[in-house]
Amino acid sequence: MAGQLTRPGGPALPDPLGQTRRVTKTRRGRADLLFRGVAGSGGALVLVIMVLVGTFLAYRAWGALPFTGAYVLGPLVGAVVLLAVGAVLTTANRRRRRHG
Repeated sequence: MAGQLTRPGGPALPDPLGQTRRVTKTRRGRADLLFRGVAGSGGALVLVIMVLVGTFLAYRAWGALPFTGAYVLGPLVGAVVLLAVGAVLTTANRRRRRHG
């Protein structure tokens, strides 16, 4: 196996430096699993609360639309689209720099 790189679940690749790499498995302890569970649950709870607040605000604002008109939603939709496109482009640029 000298001179080859291995990926977990993947084929061996030739190593340009002639070095041997070992694939190791990490066992996560109870504390790590507990931390992951608490952190994931906290993130999910924050997301649920944000959705509930957004739903409440949209419900309360719905009555104002006949007076202001739907043209108020235009700039909001444009801003959300621009932010989404910017996030996608930033992520793609970081991945391209990281992988070569």
